[in-house]
Amino acid sequence: MLMKRIKLRKIKNFVRGFLKAVLLSGRYHRREKALKRKYYVDSEKKGIQTTQVVVMVDGRYLHGGLCDRLRGIAGVYGYCKERKIPFYLHYVYPFRLETYLEPNRCDWRIGPDQISYHPQEALPVVLTVRSLQSKMHRLYLNRIIAAYPHRQLHVYTNTVLNDKHFSMNFSDLFKPSLRLQEAISDNLLRIGSSYVAMVFRFQQLLGDFKEGYFPTLSPEEGKRLMQTCIDKVDEIHSLRHPDAKVLVTSDSVTFLETVQRQLAYVDIIPGKVVHVDFTLNAENDVYLKSFLDLFMLSKARKVYLFQTGNMYHSGFAKRAAKIEDVPYEEIIF
Repeated sequence: MLMKRIKLRKIKNFVRGFLKAVLLSGRYHRREKALKRKYYVDSEKKGIQTTQVVVMVDGRYLHGGLCDRLRGIAGVYGYCKERKIPFYLHYVYPFRLETYLEPNRCDWRIGPDQISYHPQEALPVVLTVRSLQSKMHRLYLNRIIAAYPHRQLHVYTNTVLNDKHFSMNFSDLFKPSLRLQEAISDNLLRIGSSYVAMVFRFQQLLGDFKEGYFPTLSPEEGKRLMQTCIDKVDEIHSLRHPDAKVLVTSDSVTFLETVQRQLAYVDIIPGKVVHVDFTLNAENDVYLKSFLDLFMLSKARKVYLFQTGNMYHSGFAKRAAKIEDVPYEEIIF
């Protein structure tokens, strides 16, 4: 009976998503209409005469965390590559992406003077997993392009389109900037080139990370949670990687300092971590830390995500592992 209910729910969700994608109706499309009413006015035309796709990270929509953004960018790029549609990326919030990631094989840069906000030339497209089933994203883009030909489509997205090709698409799009590459090289020299990585995402549980309105534990509860996590690090290290160094990354500086102090084989990357949707006007080095963590995880022998209690099931570790297709495992305890 339970399996039948689950199957029926999946069918209903599929039909609902299909109708949203085909009919362009419901809550999903209203978000695009709100963007259009606010930002797309009778401004100067740019002479757009062909279909173009510009992924927008400009602060006009809640974009999600760093890996949500990169996942969406790579997914839409893969779609455009398949269909030979010009692809661009306008990433200016809360920093310019070129500070950390530069174009690699695809030059995705677009100047402000090339972006049109005229309603006859441009159209906002919201393509998120919360608003529409992932299976419908390709269909929705197909419908939009067919319905609005020769437009510059401004896509706000965290889609999982083409996710099996994420590594290749990411490599097409990005290479570390000189500053980021120097930081990666320095840390590889310090830690060594052979290590496993363990990732912990606490959100605001330990009280030292800003993200929305998530709960915070009391100091005593926080200490107990940290010790439980540290004990699990030691257990996995002893059972599976007794001779390996362990790189631990986390959104909690308190946890990082504590685990490094207790376990001699643990290395961390110093610096404060922030959530890019909830921290504006930080120093460049603060944002650099998130990119450095991402690339250092991607170079590990194996990446683990640890989760217990109210800790967040983050996609950061999995996304980092996908950059270079290294083994990935989740430890739920």
